Amino acid sequence: MKSMIARLRYDFRSAGAVMLFLLVLMAAPYIYLSSTTRTIDAEKGVVTLSDIPERGVEVGGEWEFRPGLLMPDEFESASSELIRVPSTWNGRLGSFGCATYRLTMHLPVSQRPLSLKVNWIYSSYRLFVNGRNVATVGIPAAQKEGYSPRIRPIVVPLDSGAQTAVLVFQVANWFNYEGGITNRIEAGYSDTVNTRRERNFVSSWFFAGGIFIMALFHFIIFIWGNRERSYLQFGLFCLVASLYSLILGEASFASIFPVPYAAVFKLM
Repeated sequence: MKSMIARLRYDFRSAGAVMLFLLVLMAAPYIYLSSTTRTIDAEKGVVTLSDIPERGVEVGGEWEFRPGLLMPDEFESASSELIRVPSTWNGRLGSFGCATYRLTMHLPVSQRPLSLKVNWIYSSYRLFVNGRNVATVGIPAAQKEGYSPRIRPIVVPLDSGAQTAVLVFQVANWFNYEGGITNRIEAGYSDTVNTRRERNFVSSWFFAGGIFIMALFHFIIFIWGNRERSYLQFGLFCLVASLYSLILGEASFASIFPVPYAAVFKLM
């Protein structure tokens, strides 16, 4: 019996090592692609995208900033300041509050439609493009009452043929320890942006599934073996890592299931 358990333990270790190697091998292309995307910074709230490479660009830099939730036409008459993106607003508003960001993008002439990909923004927002509300994630509000946080990356198509896109973000945070736009936004060709998002979505589930199987391996070894705590601890680590990988990046789990924001925040 002991020899069978030892043999089973050895088989599980070997299978786990092979699976870990395959997971790293599969993840390498995605890590490479994400690390080689070109970045461009806005100056005084304006950025010119004269040329967009096939992989797209990540836009940050100096954005216009104003405390409070302002409509696009109200922002025109407001005296704005500048804030760096990506960054938190904690140095200006503290952890909690609401503010409006604006970025003017000059777009290149292109026969292919363009899209924006917006990643995490802490922790609720509305997005207006050229004065039109195109997306709402969570429920931003000027006070905690009526506010609802949510994390969900989105893709927003831009009007075909438009030469300028004025982005206005109404952002509110009454939950996280930090607020504001803490990630660059991505601009690129619609087909490329959507394809990359779908691949990242699938790969995150594949990666999480592999780590979850590794967790099951170690739980079985712990139960059938000599109850070494190291197997249980590593199995729990793999289980948490599996859940975390579904939250990180495309937030796949939260996009499909109605996961409470507090649970997502604790996993992060």
